[in-house]
Amino acid sequence: MNRNVFLFLAAMAAFFGEAVAQEAGAGAEPGMTIEEAAAVFEEQSFTAEIVDAYALAAEAWSHRFLVEGFNCGEARCTEFVFSAAFDDAAGFSLERINQWNLQEPAGRAFLNAEGAPMIDHVVSVGAPDDADVFYEGLLLWLEALEDFSAYLDEGEAAS
Repeated sequence: MNRNVFLFLAAMAAFFGEAVAQEAGAGAEPGMTIEEAAAVFEEQSFTAEIVDAYALAAEAWSHRFLVEGFNCGEARCTEFVFSAAFDDAAGFSLERINQWNLQEPAGRAFLNAEGAPMIDHVVSVGAPDDADVFYEGLLLWLEALEDFSAYLDEGEAAS
């Protein structure tokens, strides 16, 4: 095939592919609303209370935590940060926090201003129909939260 014909066909495919993609996503702002995020919790029989347009107070697997939306447009967010503080474990060492962060891929741990351990996890979504992606991120968060809680308990037992 002539090189120019090949380049022409490739350019046309790219142009029409982009036009079709734009048409399919026309008017759809990326991300999810906090109401759509809350619906994922409700579908799984977890507790989620809308705090404001960009935050949920949630409870699942006997853990309470906050879900905050970031990178938001018109009430739709593409990033959700799950976070929990363990105020009853204040005084947990920074060395143990650093050890967690070196060993665990999910759930970034740190100490808040009062010295209490905290953990967070970011979940990214791209479209309103990403409820499955959000749910998978929620499950990963809950596993990390459960593991971190057990890790804190181990640290207290060792002290």
